[in-house]
Parts: sequence; structure tokens; C-alpha cells
Amino acid sequence: MRVLLVAALLLGGCARNAIFELELDLPPDPSGIRYAVVQARDDADFSADWSAVAMVQGVRLQPACSRPDPSPACDDRALDPTCSAVVSVVGDEDDLTRPLRVRIRFCEDPACAAAADASSPETRVELERAFYTGRYTQGRVCVDAVPPVPVGEPIRIERCEVRCRKGDAVMHCRADGTHFCEPPL
Repeated sequence: MRVLLVAALLLGGCARNAIFELELDLPPDPSGIRYAVVQARDDADFSADWSAVAMVQGVRLQPACSRPDPSPACDDRALDPTCSAVVSVVGDEDDLTRPLRVRIRFCEDPACAAAADASSPETRVELERAFYTGRYTQGRVCVDAVPPVPVGEPIRIERCEVRCRKGDAVMHCRADGTHFCEPPL
């Protein structure tokens, strides 16, 4: 997997006390001309202007990806290294409890700077809560095809779907409702 760093959420100061790693299973692009370009923010929703939000340099989509047909559920997949990427997002104390919003744009230019990229299709992801103080968390998003339209409904990832500890669990919250990254009630 390719590892990319997005430090877009250092909004409230210098303290870097939470890291969220988003695993992306990217779609194939038979034309081989598209890139997946990622942006992340927690200070506004998808209707806001994202032009000033830092972007990760685009990851070129491959003409084909090795996946079984039908593909297993996203969390059950073994990711094909040629068709996946990992984006790390750093958060500080101001970011910890706010939802994290991620845009995955499918552009012709690796910086989404081509004229056609002004209306490029995108996949949106909204995480209820991605950050926990002093913790390293993970989530996964599988995009099986480049969306046919510029914008779609966001993929929602609930806080109990965000991984915090080693091992396999269906949900990552305790019976009392607290996340494994939080102290129990």
C-alpha cells in the first residue's frame, strides 16, 4: 500500500495528539487517466468551500484491480496494493469530538487542476468520530467504481466502526456504549 500524509487538521494549535488512518480500496479506471485526490476536514460540512483545504497528491487509478466477483464486504477484503492507499490524518484537541469529512475526488490531473476537474466525480465519507486523545485509529472505505455523477450521498462511518485496538471485532464499542479508545464508564 502507498502511504500518504494529510496534516490538514492541525487547526487549533501545535499539539498532535490523535492520528486516524483511512485505508482506501480504490476503483479501477480502465482508461488509466484518473487520479484519486483526497481532502479531509472537520471544521465544515460538504456544502462549504473546500478550495483552501490541503489535498494529498493524487494516486493514479490502475486499469484493473484483482478482486473476487462478487467482492466481499469492505472490512473483509484483502486490499490489492496496486489499487489501495492509506491516508493519515492528524488531529489535535479541537478536532477530537467533531465529525471528520473526507472527499475522494476522481480527477484527470493529480492536483485536480485540469479544467475538466472542476466538476469531477467524488466519493464523500463522513466519520462520526475518528479521533481519540493519544490514540491511533483506523477506518476503511471501499470505492468499487468511479461515481458516474460529480456528487453523491456520503458513506457514513459510525464511531463504533472505527478501529482502535489490535484484533478483530465486529464493533469497536463496549456494552456500556464507550469506544475501546475511551476509558469505560
